[in-house]
Amino acid sequence: GALGVFIAVAWVFGAPIVHLLIDAKRAGFFDKVKQHEYEGTSMENMKALYQALQLYYESEDEMPMASGWMDASKMYVRTNDLKKGEEMKKFINPRIPPGKGVYGYAYNVTMSQVYLDEVADPAQTPLVFESKDTEWNAFGEPAKLEPEPELPGGNKAVTAEGAVKALKDLLHPEKK
Repeated sequence: GALGVFIAVAWVFGAPIVHLLIDAKRAGFFDKVKQHEYEGTSMENMKALYQALQLYYESEDEMPMASGWMDASKMYVRTNDLKKGEEMKKFINPRIPPGKGVYGYAYNVTMSQVYLDEVADPAQTPLVFESKDTEWNAFGEPAKLEPEPELPGGNKAVTAEGAVKALKDLLHPEKK
């Protein structure tokens, strides 16, 4: 009767779920993620900041206000494999001398509160760049804030489409 139907339904639908759970366990899906300290290059940091800003954009439908870009993207830089607080290192440029309150990245003021489809040339538009303004939430015009003298190997920026490029090539494409 009803018990037989219940057992048959449970077998038909339950067996595949049990197999899925067993396969997931074997693949390590339920294992605790090993957490580590963050040690990233400036290039990796800018890519992480780009990803965080993309997540912010997907959530808010516009880029953050320039004056609070780090505050706005802070919640989006954390990943499960990092120890608590380690994500904040992504805001610190390892290519400049360290210090309290020294970050080394700035946000292109022209990207403040824009919709990405309004950006004329995302491949050539700096989004976040290495900056001589090392304050938290630094922002401005890339040409006015590029580090002088140039950092070893040249100053870098991540574009509005996510590629890390030489800042001078973005500011002066005709000199390439």
